[in-house]
Amino acid sequence: MHHSEQIWNVNLLIGLLVISILYLLGIRFLEKRSMKTVVKNDQIASFIVACSLIFLSFGSPMAMHSHHYLSIHMLQMSMLCFIIPPLLIYSLPLDYLKKRLQLFKFPLVGIISFASIFYFYHIPQVFDWMMSSQFVHILFHLLLFSAAIIMWLPLTPKLINEVLGDKRKRYLNYKMWLIMPPCMFLLVMNIEVYGIFQAHSHGKIFSNMMDQRLSGIIMIILHQLSIFVYSRPYKRKNVNERALSQVNTTA
Repeated sequence: MHHSEQIWNVNLLIGLLVISILYLLGIRFLEKRSMKTVVKNDQIASFIVACSLIFLSFGSPMAMHSHHYLSIHMLQMSMLCFIIPPLLIYSLPLDYLKKRLQLFKFPLVGIISFASIFYFYHIPQVFDWMMSSQFVHILFHLLLFSAAIIMWLPLTPKLINEVLGDKRKRYLNYKMWLIMPPCMFLLVMNIEVYGIFQAHSHGKIFSNMMDQRLSGIIMIILHQLSIFVYSRPYKRKNVNERALSQVNTTA
């Protein structure tokens, strides 16, 4: 039983279930108050998927294996920074939150803050130190996740015009190029950069170098995929607006 509890984090599962119930109750309260639909079904589904990915990343055997395989650890981190934040943001009733998002008048602060923490996290000495302390590791996960939320918010389709205006392409480019170097670092280095994984070399299904390169590939793919998927609603909206504008001009 004790071994099973170590593999599956029951406390995290209960916590996520409680948060999900509070989210649904909060949505229902807002809908009763405003007498209209606050979020769509796909937004609720997005919240459930985000919570499921949190549990998969940090409450399943994946969390245990992330201490043995750098690639699994970076898959975990990519979920935390690139996949889960946009899913959670999409699930929120942003029409009610716009007035409280004054911080995002300065969107570059979000990217620079996230990139600084992201770079610091991947310094070999810092990384090894954090991986050896559960408390520090959890603290940095929370810090990275919070910074990722702030970084992703300006790219939300409901906020992108209001926050970024005609600077949206520049924001995406900054985001891409500032985050890419640590990913490329893992991909191109010819030495093992994180000593903590060398201690767990025995019994691995592939070498540490292959594991390290695979981790860089995973981070690059998931980062680019998240940008592509998250920007699609905005692109569709732009296409529709241009088509409508042409129809009006012709008329």
